[in-house]
Amino acid sequence: MRALRYAVLLLLGMAAAALAQREPTLIVTPSEVSLQPGQGQRFEAALFDASGQRIRIASLRWRVEPDSLGKITDDGFFMAGRNAGVGVVIAEAKAEGWNMLFMGRAQVKIGRQEPPHLRVVIRPESAVVPPGEQQKFSAIALGANGEPIAINRIRWEVRPPELGKIDENGIFTAGREFRRGEAVAFVETRAGVLQGAAKVIVAARPTSAITGKVEAEDGTAPLFGVVWAERVADSPWRGEAPIAEDGSYFIGNLMPGIYVVKAQARGFLPEFYDNADQFVEATPVQLAAHDTASGIDFSLSRGAAISGLITAEDGGTPLAGAHVFATRVVRPDLRHHAVTNEQGGYLIENLPAGSYAVFAEAAGYRGEFYDNAGSLLEARLVAVTPPATITDIDLALATASAIRGRVLDAVSGAPLAKALVTIHAIRGPRPELVVRTAITDDSGNYIAGVPPGSYLVMAEARGYYQEFYDGVRERSQATPVVVEEGKHSTGIDFKLDPFSRITGRVTDQVTGDPLVGAVVLAFRERFAPHPSTDPGYLNGPHAARTDSTGVYRLEGLPAGKYFVMAEARGYLNEFWQEAPSLEKATALEIPESGEVAGIDFTLEQGGAITGRVVASADETPIAGAAVHVWMLGSDWSASSQTDRQGNYRVPGLRTAEYVVYVEAKGFKPMFYDGAAARENATPVAVTAPNVTSGIDFKLEKLSSRRGALSGIVTAEADGSPIAHAAVLAIPTTPGAAAFALTDALGEYTLSGLAPGRYIVLAWARHFILEFYDNARQWREATPVLVEEGVEKSGINFSLAAGQRGPYRIAGRVTRGSSGLGEGHAAVYALANGVTIASAVADASGAFALEEVPAGEYKLLSSGPGGTAYFGGTDEHNAASLMLANGASVSNVNINLPATPTHVAEAADVPVTFALQQNYPNPFNPETMIQYQLPVQVAVTLKVFNALGQEVRTLVQKVQEPGVYRIAWDGKDSRGKALSAGVYLFQLQAGDFNMTRKMALVK
Repeated sequence: MRALRYAVLLLLGMAAAALAQREPTLIVTPSEVSLQPGQGQRFEAALFDASGQRIRIASLRWRVEPDSLGKITDDGFFMAGRNAGVGVVIAEAKAEGWNMLFMGRAQVKIGRQEPPHLRVVIRPESAVVPPGEQQKFSAIALGANGEPIAINRIRWEVRPPELGKIDENGIFTAGREFRRGEAVAFVETRAGVLQGAAKVIVAARPTSAITGKVEAEDGTAPLFGVVWAERVADSPWRGEAPIAEDGSYFIGNLMPGIYVVKAQARGFLPEFYDNADQFVEATPVQLAAHDTASGIDFSLSRGAAISGLITAEDGGTPLAGAHVFATRVVRPDLRHHAVTNEQGGYLIENLPAGSYAVFAEAAGYRGEFYDNAGSLLEARLVAVTPPATITDIDLALATASAIRGRVLDAVSGAPLAKALVTIHAIRGPRPELVVRTAITDDSGNYIAGVPPGSYLVMAEARGYYQEFYDGVRERSQATPVVVEEGKHSTGIDFKLDPFSRITGRVTDQVTGDPLVGAVVLAFRERFAPHPSTDPGYLNGPHAARTDSTGVYRLEGLPAGKYFVMAEARGYLNEFWQEAPSLEKATALEIPESGEVAGIDFTLEQGGAITGRVVASADETPIAGAAVHVWMLGSDWSASSQTDRQGNYRVPGLRTAEYVVYVEAKGFKPMFYDGAAARENATPVAVTAPNVTSGIDFKLEKLSSRRGALSGIVTAEADGSPIAHAAVLAIPTTPGAAAFALTDALGEYTLSGLAPGRYIVLAWARHFILEFYDNARQWREATPVLVEEGVEKSGINFSLAAGQRGPYRIAGRVTRGSSGLGEGHAAVYALANGVTIASAVADASGAFALEEVPAGEYKLLSSGPGGTAYFGGTDEHNAASLMLANGASVSNVNINLPATPTHVAEAADVPVTFALQQNYPNPFNPETMIQYQLPVQVAVTLKVFNALGQEVRTLVQKVQEPGVYRIAWDGKDSRGKALSAGVYLFQLQAGDFNMTRKMALVK
């Protein structure tokens, strides 16, 4: 018995020690607010350890993202800007005894947010799921009027993956550790793929409650207000309840933990339990599972108020948006804030009895204390006694040095809201320094307080040319603005020239009917020495859709030379003036701030391929089979799906020969006519606008004895699924490559694979090719082992977006002096080191980089035979290819090394060098780094901070071939815990060198 008791005490001690080692949590309250433009909200922050004990904050800094959302004082009072928007208030704290930065956030919404036209609603919207337990989620799609939209299929996933797992029916199984994340649903509808998410917390279920009574000291009843409880340890959680007529309240659905409780009612001072007026002074309330903490009572006292008017001393103009606060002389660290309305009036409520100094400030005016005092010591104090309101505490602010003016549209004269005005220094060690910024209000007005001196002022707005004062675009030609002490430099106005527009109409060439929903693209001919010097350089083409009358408007075009193209489903794309190709197209010169009208298109219907897909065993139709066609000698492609009768139609095809491919779940994929590989496919001839019919397929059932690979292909930018992405699995030993396409939800399956190891790559139109796992070169790819009768899932890809243009680069990848083509080699087009486009060579080594923007490029190819640049040995001495003036480039030959990469036969010896992404990522405080070596080699594995400074060497020795896993505990070489942030880990093994990013969170 004694031994058992000792063991229990030991376990409890270990648990307490583990709890003590968990990092503190910085709580920001309220965690979410919705405000109207110009309103204010006080935020508070407090730091608690895992046991709920307060930790003294040594320093606290507040900021807002984006900073155009509003301003926040050093004590957490947020003043909303004059424009609608969504952002976050962030608190950053340093604590005594902790060598790290703690961060807390609160979401802020200003103004009315327009709901999306189509949306997905997840039920429940949020859930708490205990570790290892399950929660069922469901999804519905809604239209603009809230009407349900039919759903074809749903794919579920959880973010981050460590949160748990979710199956195809939306049943979520929680992981074993506390996490916060989302259950995300990708919903396939006739309107496209939509996305929705529900908040998920893996923790004990909210089975606890807090109850009590709120009374007024003066006996007032009923009280109109709420009581809220904020969880302050481990994971944030919040609950609230209204105060009933008898003063009682009940907050249910609370997670076990430690809470700070607050009561507030109209006309009364808010109070934290137990009788505290600040968040950091509150007495925490401990809740166990299925526990109700009762008797958490409050006795609220009446508050006083101060009101008045803030005006300009010169002229008495009311100052809207001025910041006013009252500070109690016995508690100067505690301020009560307000923001003036459009009439300059303010009201500071909920003041305890006492004497206050009132201070007001506004942009462009000198801040002062009441009554006309320059400091707190000189201030005339205002004595308040609840529940009285002390009125007429007016302040007239003296003019301070400032720059003010207005920003207008130069063509229409309309005010430009949300325009950014920047004030630049002229002299000093950094003359380019921006000393102040301002955002225009709905009337286009701005004001920026600056010290006396001379400045250059610039205004910019989306869709407009930026402009320096006075009416010039070059900094060297700008007129300095002189600011004198105590004066406003007024009339610093801007009339911004809007970018140009192209308008026209798209119709059917034969019938003349308008084509609704046709896409018109304008490709700009532009050349920048580096993308950073031209922000629009890598932004892709300007695009617009036609309306119900076939009319389109391409807005926001900078002056320059453009090639304009129209495309519509079932029709042949066409450049302006009936040109079928870029080489025959006429460029369009766009002037500054003007409209080029009458750029019309009459599109010709393309040819089509039709057929039927059935099962070979009994010729039953296969519905939902994916049909894909490629133009021979090109990566141009089009796709379709079979209907319930197995019929398909792929329209909009030019006169050419095509490769046709079909795949369906549970069946062996096939190229026409009965070929297993693309190079053996029978070409299908199309003559537009005719239909080539009878291109039928009989698919065989898959053998369960073979292996399979499956996964998802998504966009790196937002995680959205990429439909019709191509996935290729190439065996590391002689054998045929396997091919698959993703469906509308980004899912693919490579079936019928012989056991062995494969190099897997994925690419998609307008995205950059990638090898598994997150690699751009063959030698960095992670081979995937396929076993007989097993489907290996989770072979996922996250592709970076490429850039779209009208040009084409075509050529061939060969190996050594043999002239043999390097099949399945990857080819990349680089502009100043940035990958713009990519392609995969066919079995003969031929490749075509389609839809590349104008510019100067260098080509890099990577294949089983190694890596090479076109016309050089590296990026610096490689030959440049210029795409300009409507001329594409062909006959580009890239020659890879003669000796192919050797592949080891032993299953336990890696094929290539590789450095995997760390897991978990983000992490706290430990993560695992995995790498592999195909040969014996000297290895160095180091960690660097975001500035490139080395913080830790994890490995530095010669290692044998194999797979290695190294743990990093988030500490530097001296054993000191590092702060949260982005870190780099770099593997150098012989000539192999690779770096990846990881995120340490607190």
